[in-house]
Formats: sequence, C-alpha cells, structure tokens
Amino acid sequence: MKKTLIIRADANTRMGTGHVMRCIALGQAWQDAGGDVLFISCCESDPLKQRIKEEGFKLKTIPFAHPETKDDVQQTIALAQENSAKWIVTDGYHFDLSYQQAIRNAGFKLLYIDDYNHLPEYEVDILLNQNIGAEEINYQCNSICRKLLGTRYVMLRREFRKASVKKSNKKEITNILVTMGGSDPDNVTLKVLQILDDLNIKNLVVKVLLGPSNPHFNKLKEAIAQIKTECELIRSVKDMPTLIRWADFAITAAGSTCWELAALRVPFVTVVLADNQEQVALRLEQVVGVKRAGKSGSDLQKQLHKYCANIFQDKQEKCNMIKTKLSGLVDLLGVDRVLDHMLIKTTNQTELL
Repeated sequence: MKKTLIIRADANTRMGTGHVMRCIALGQAWQDAGGDVLFISCCESDPLKQRIKEEGFKLKTIPFAHPETKDDVQQTIALAQENSAKWIVTDGYHFDLSYQQAIRNAGFKLLYIDDYNHLPEYEVDILLNQNIGAEEINYQCNSICRKLLGTRYVMLRREFRKASVKKSNKKEITNILVTMGGSDPDNVTLKVLQILDDLNIKNLVVKVLLGPSNPHFNKLKEAIAQIKTECELIRSVKDMPTLIRWADFAITAAGSTCWELAALRVPFVTVVLADNQEQVALRLEQVVGVKRAGKSGSDLQKQLHKYCANIFQDKQEKCNMIKTKLSGLVDLLGVDRVLDHMLIKTTNQTELL
C-alpha cells in the first residue's frame, strides 16, 4: 500500500498562499517517490484548491483553523490514522507548541516548516527553515529534532526543477515582472505600477502576476488602462518559470518567489509586506546585494523609485552583479534533501515508502 503524506497548511487574503505553494513542492517530491498526498486546508481560494487537486493530491477542506477550534488537530490526527500515515507536515505560524505536542503524542512524525523562530519552543522531528541566514537562528527544540536550515533546503516545485537558467545578452532592461505574492491585501502592486509609470522608460513592458487570493483585480485593471506603460495582468499563474525567464528584472515581495527567481538567475528587488519577510530581505541585501526597497508604507515609493531609476540607468551592470551572486544561492536539490531526512527519521533504511 502506498504511504500517505499529510500536509496541513492554510491560505487566505491576509496570510497569502506561500505556505501552501511550497508544500506543493514537497508533495510533488513525495508523489514522485511513489506515495500519496493528502492536503488538509482552511483555504479561502478556489483557484488554489483547484491547483492542489490538479497536482493529483487529495484535499480535505476545514472551515476553521487552530487555535480557533480544537477540531483542527483532532481531525488532522484522525485523517492521518485513517490513511495510515507516518508523517504530518505543518506550515503556518498558528501551529503552536500545543498543536505540535498533540501530533507527536498521537505517534506521528512531524515536519514543521518555519520562517523566523516565532515560537519560544518547538517539539518536532524535523524543523525546516529554508530562508537565507536561517543557520544562525538559535532554535529551542526537543533533543531529537533534526534542523534543516538555510537555502540548501529550498523546496522548488517540479516545474522549476525542470526549467533552465535564464541566459540573456540584452543590453537594455525592458521586461519587468511584478509579483507581490498570493494575496497582496494592501494593494502594493498598484504603488509599484505607479512608480514604474513615473519613470517613463522607453519600451518598458510590465507583467503583473496576481495570486489566487488577490482581491484587487478590478481596481488594477482600471489603473493600467490609465497609465502610459504597457502592462499585462496575469491571474493565478500556471507556468511561473516561463514568466520568470521572460523577465530582465523583477520586483517581488520578500517571500518564496525570491528563491524561484534566484534559481533561474533573474535579478530582483524586494518589498517587505509582512514581518516574517524582514530578515529575508535584509539578508538578501547583505549577502547577495539584492536591494531591499522597504516596507509597504510611506517610504516605499521613494526608495523603490530611486533604486529602479538607478537600475535602468546602469542598464545591465548592476543586474549582472546580482546574477553572479545569485548563482550559488539556490540549487534544484533542496526538496530531495528534505525527503532524504524524512527517510532517515522514518526507517534508517533505504526504502521511503
């Protein structure tokens, strides 16, 4: 019988879709190894739920999430038992110590995906933080916890693992990709488009990616009809690698998209939309030279305007410097390394499923 991996991750307008999307990468790898995947999700996005199903995963939706209800962890455990699962994966900041303890006390292995050490204590079998600089975080964990920290463990989806690195001899920067994550509740995308239009760059083409939880499509559609820059709105992207490889430069939220851009060697600037993105943006600036344009507040437009103007003025010089530093940041094997550690924790043998 095939072994089932249980993935517990949520998505909504405020939270975004990143937790679910990176878990899809792990689910694909488990699937490729011959196993089945069951997503349990409190998910507000119909396109995202459809995406999960299209991957061949089973999906169980729940109306409320921990800690609003105790039914969450109880139902997760019951479904894991029903499917004879060994591993449960949780990705989300609301899965606190009590949630972790309940899963492990029920006899399951727990892989917990984190971003910024937001809990005082963790009780898990594997703690995964795929962000740059995570190796320096002093996590307080139970004694048998295995820590997988840093960009060595970036989990890329199957479409990225098959894509080739972008190569270009263009002298001009004309193709700009804008992506503010799966939701962008404060419509920072609109501010970015206004900045690009104000720069009045000749031959500029902008493609704007709107995530499945983005509520601002109509407002953005009205806005681009009134600006001079050529813009295209793209909703619920299916082929992200092709769009990234099209771009000469990207303006992105400081989330998981950074690792996708890095993997394909496309230079970018980050915008901080949430507290958990602060350290990612800071370390990318310090280590790789990826500019941190700031938070989505009053200073963002000034900083981003200044940096984009410099990028266009220097043409490919700054971009080539960033590309060189990106080359060693992310490879295509991160999700395989995670799966290997799950194998070690499960059996200490050579057979995963």
